[in-house]
Amino acid sequence: MIALTPRRVFGSLLALLATSVCASHVACSREPTALVIAVTTDLGVSDDLDELGLYVGVGGEVKTSLRVPTSVDQPAKLPGTLSILQPSDEATPVHVRVAGYRRGQLRVVRDAISTVPSGQLSVIRMPLQWLSATHVAGPTGPGTSKTQGAVGQVKIRALDPKDVSFSEFSPFFEGYVSPCGPGQTSSDGDCIDANVGPLPKVSSGDMVRDVFGGALGLDSKTGVAEGGTCFDVDSCFANEQTLREADYTGCKVTLPAPLADSTTVNFALVRNPASECTGKGCFVPLDWDGRFDTATKTYTFPPAVCRRLQSTDPKTKVDRIAVATNCDAKQQTRPRCNGLYGAVRDKAPSDPNRAPYYS
Repeated sequence: MIALTPRRVFGSLLALLATSVCASHVACSREPTALVIAVTTDLGVSDDLDELGLYVGVGGEVKTSLRVPTSVDQPAKLPGTLSILQPSDEATPVHVRVAGYRRGQLRVVRDAISTVPSGQLSVIRMPLQWLSATHVAGPTGPGTSKTQGAVGQVKIRALDPKDVSFSEFSPFFEGYVSPCGPGQTSSDGDCIDANVGPLPKVSSGDMVRDVFGGALGLDSKTGVAEGGTCFDVDSCFANEQTLREADYTGCKVTLPAPLADSTTVNFALVRNPASECTGKGCFVPLDWDGRFDTATKTYTFPPAVCRRLQSTDPKTKVDRIAVATNCDAKQQTRPRCNGLYGAVRDKAPSDPNRAPYYS
């Protein structure tokens, strides 16, 4: 079993998505054996998501299914966390699905398969991304498959096709057809292996810090982070410029000399308004870590970005790439500000007087 009851998983342990495993300002004296699902998003919640779905399955049986409204009046906010306890057999794979909805319509899905490593707290990030929300399978297959390595710290038993299909969740997703093949999930608009691991051991304090923008703790009643900062798209891209097409050949851009060693460059995808966005809500900020090569001073965009720049479908099209230098580069550990819908409320400062990308 994952926990005593489904309500116990989402209620008292996590205050509906936004409480750490230890609801205090200090780490637990002894960390539990648990798998923490960290749910983040690059979407503007007020425009794109009004409900979250969380589903956990073990051995083909759905252990937990829950849909929670995103509201300024309750602590179901993003980023958020879900704690999963270890099944009786530690080698048993656990299926996790996170979903985002808008006006009752499914918008985005993220899947993961993992074990729950013994004697440690482990974290799996499951971001709800705009590129995956508009992921369309290619004409010759489900997309580009990438592996994320071995699963957990325990070798998973041999998986039958049914073990990687997430078929147990089908009753909750009538009509849903994944853009990816069995055992895969969409990440930044491409298909990757849903098997996640190996999973390093973390402390609850480190988990809170890395998921909630450097926060020291979380308010157990409101789910709001204390001491963390979020990435403010509005102010950071207030003086944005359009990245010239000639500068990102091969879906890569080499930073110009004055900014090559800078930590204040940010890129964002600018969606077509037909995708139901307005103003800076059409901006999708891109993380810096994992994409910037410090040796070559080159930033690599997700492959789906350059495909979307050529799209003729206004709902999935990237109109252009915006570049700005007003703020420190966005890292995975600093979530997008989502106002009262977000667990992290403090906005990192920006400086409109910094040198522009293009002079």
